[in-house]
Amino acid sequence: MRKTISIFLSLLMVLALFSGCSAEGTTGEEDSSSEAEEKPVKTQSLDVIIYDRGGDEEYWQAVIDAFEAANAGVEVEAYIGKDAGYVLRDRILSGDSPDFVVLPSDEETGVTAALIKDRAMQPLTSLEQVASSLLIDGAFDNIYCMPYDDGETYLAPVFFEVEGLIYNKTLMDGNGWTVPSTWDEFIALGEQAKTKKISLFAYAGQDAASLTGMFASGIASSVGTEEAEKLFRYEEGAWDSTAVRTFLGNIDKLSYLVASGSSTKTEQQVLDAFLAGNVLFISGDSSLLADLSGEETAEETSESGSAAETETVVAEPTFELGFTGYPTFAATDKKVTAITFTEMYIPIEAENVDLAEKFLIFQYSDAAASLCAEKLGEVTPVRKAADLAAASGITGSRLQAYSVLGDLVCADNFAIESGANETLSDEFAALLVSVFKGETDADTFISEMNGYVKEMQ
Repeated sequence: MRKTISIFLSLLMVLALFSGCSAEGTTGEEDSSSEAEEKPVKTQSLDVIIYDRGGDEEYWQAVIDAFEAANAGVEVEAYIGKDAGYVLRDRILSGDSPDFVVLPSDEETGVTAALIKDRAMQPLTSLEQVASSLLIDGAFDNIYCMPYDDGETYLAPVFFEVEGLIYNKTLMDGNGWTVPSTWDEFIALGEQAKTKKISLFAYAGQDAASLTGMFASGIASSVGTEEAEKLFRYEEGAWDSTAVRTFLGNIDKLSYLVASGSSTKTEQQVLDAFLAGNVLFISGDSSLLADLSGEETAEETSESGSAAETETVVAEPTFELGFTGYPTFAATDKKVTAITFTEMYIPIEAENVDLAEKFLIFQYSDAAASLCAEKLGEVTPVRKAADLAAASGITGSRLQAYSVLGDLVCADNFAIESGANETLSDEFAALLVSVFKGETDADTFISEMNGYVKEMQ
């Protein structure tokens, strides 16, 4: 569980004034020539701290080089590392705030979450002015980026993962089956798969959160994105609505998936069954697709050879993969895609706010987005995402993941109002899985969620 570190910030902005040293003459006498009086070009410095997810440093250095080349006289001083959260915490506590930060809100130090709670971030007014022309719809209009009810954007997405269903395309095509767009079609496909002794769907039953994206997009699709915002912002009475009850009734129908024997216990068991060709669909995101494209993760073992800390082993499948967004409950429901992303922002005590905003917006430029695709095999949430991915050599199911985005995007998490938000997300997932399994009715679910909301308030 993420540790949230309480950070008490002064709202007083400290301006550090830097001046260059006076030039000394080489002869010891004052040179009255115009050349001697000429002052060096002042360099504008941007201080940034960037979280390295692992292998990101080359990409960020390339982006920094491109930004400096496009902005004469600008120098970016960057700290890039996995310990960026600890570095940021220490600097803020010492009164030495950077200008720009890339650090996800679920990072282990909890610094970003604490800054959100303390309202210690600059509003991104420039982003709001250009976002409509650069970003996919909904990329910043969500509780990740707009954590308060003031209509302002404070955080912006950089890397993002699309959540949905990964499927065995070889099996689907070989049997003449069509990818379902509604859950009724999905269940009907399950009956056809059963005749071939193939399980329709598998999920990690030990990890309720593995289905959070499915449920979050389902809620937004069923009740509408505006109503979903009320739910995830802890608005009183929001969970006790006809729309939510209808959604819960639909979720209950999906207990079919459990009854048909499609539930497994661990993530590894899910992957093993899928890779063996025994399961048609699993829930996953674009990062899992990248792993399934050939990057194998081995188990970590102790010196004795026993598994000390076991990680999921991802092997390359022997069949063609496919990717689709989560089905909707009704054919008329709006298609909503669940995404998760890494946030970037400007601390409230940043010295060079204008330059920091310029650097932030640069992340959505063609130059930066192309570098992201080239260096990382990923895309930033720009309107050209699918085209840039294709141009960089991303193909197949990974390209499909960036092509399924609907007009609206749902971030699958609760607003960060306190250190309890992660616990609430876990409880939410566990309750929905309980409804999913037919163990909890709508009244009990709503009563429990209203209780959690009251605690938040």
